[in-house]
Amino acid sequence: MKVYPVITVPKGQFIVIDGFLVKLGADERESGEMFLRDARNLLTFEGWNILRNSYYPNALIKLKEIRSNFYLTDNPSFFNLLRNKISVIFIKNQGRFYCRRVDSGKSTHQALSIKVGDKGQRVKYVVYDKPINKLDYSADELYVQQNQDLEQVKPILFKNTPPMVKVDKENPILDNILFVPENKLSKLKHYPIRKTHLRQIEREEDEKRLATLWELKEKLLRICFESCFWQLERLRSKCHRKDLLGKFEDCKDQIKINLLDINNAYFPLLIQEWFRAFPTLTKINDNYGIVDKFVIDLPAKCIVDPETINLSLKERVFLQEQNTIDWSAFKLLRGPIPIHNTVLFDHVNWELRRFSKDHQGHISILEDINENFADSNSIACRCIAVNLKEFGIMYLYESVDDKGAFYRHQLPPQSFKLPRDVGDKKHNKLMRNLSFFVSYGGLRTLYIKTFEQFKSIHSKTD
Repeated sequence: MKVYPVITVPKGQFIVIDGFLVKLGADERESGEMFLRDARNLLTFEGWNILRNSYYPNALIKLKEIRSNFYLTDNPSFFNLLRNKISVIFIKNQGRFYCRRVDSGKSTHQALSIKVGDKGQRVKYVVYDKPINKLDYSADELYVQQNQDLEQVKPILFKNTPPMVKVDKENPILDNILFVPENKLSKLKHYPIRKTHLRQIEREEDEKRLATLWELKEKLLRICFESCFWQLERLRSKCHRKDLLGKFEDCKDQIKINLLDINNAYFPLLIQEWFRAFPTLTKINDNYGIVDKFVIDLPAKCIVDPETINLSLKERVFLQEQNTIDWSAFKLLRGPIPIHNTVLFDHVNWELRRFSKDHQGHISILEDINENFADSNSIACRCIAVNLKEFGIMYLYESVDDKGAFYRHQLPPQSFKLPRDVGDKKHNKLMRNLSFFVSYGGLRTLYIKTFEQFKSIHSKTD
């Protein structure tokens, strides 16, 4: 999923999206704030280096220099974010396409008009490539022309590219950059964007998820109760001794106590295990694959930037559908980063490194793996080193969870008891079956089995 940086400076709040530096909440009079040249005046030198090296917004230079009077984008977030959209069509003249502003009733696409040139004397258009009103309109020829134009202006783009400077990832400016995921960007209604707004969206999403999980938890418990009492009646029908029939009624309270406790103790753990099912390798081609949002160079056995690999058009489209990690945001993270998916370590080179955790919970890498550490807060584990060039080395380490946390040692009171010997073989067996059925272990087995059936039904409907 794409992640966009939001930068707050005295002149306002800006977001880098689809290669443009955009002022949030700007009106038409402030359209000049979208120009790349303003970025250096808006940000400190360190801030500019971070922005340039990770999210270099050069789309306006492209729009200015290409021969076409339009620049196509497939990013809906860019258009959802900005107001003052206009209606346009494309016309073809002497073998080339041109964009023209028209009334909304005649249009095929939405666009933004931007003044370019040293004095803003020319108007060009940033156009969303999806036609309006579900029109059957292919943008293939438009993209062919755009790609040819971009190829011709590569020397100019290269000339305007500032030199790469090593980024200090401990720079406090990183603390003042908000990283907004694409799925949250469309839900933001007010500017400036603040951390409290993002947390509010997360809370609302969590509340919806919790409501769904609570409904599933209650439904699972109800089904388990119904199944238990049905099976209890089935066992009771096999009992032909009046002196034992009361035992079947007496055990109902114990069933309720155990199932309520099992539901509270095991439902969160089962849900956690369900959603942490590790994805396996998805192949793009013989050379590249995807594991847990990371793109892997299979022959070299290393993690790579998905934007730097050579793929066919079909493979590139497939890659875009896989929701891989946003490499620009990944470069700015402060590592080391825990990795729960052990499958990733099966496909890339790794080394054994030692990590320590301080009293605030911060993880740091230790230099000597062989040194004898008495500190219980250090641990040796598998580690993947990712070379981010001017952003340094990012370490991913294998996170080892406490599997023993799955088991519950303190059980509720087991007050219901059955006699071991009731005088005949048939009813002794029946009482043993009833004893297991009422026990915490027996009901836990039933509960987990019912949960697995839920998972199976869900998987078939996906």
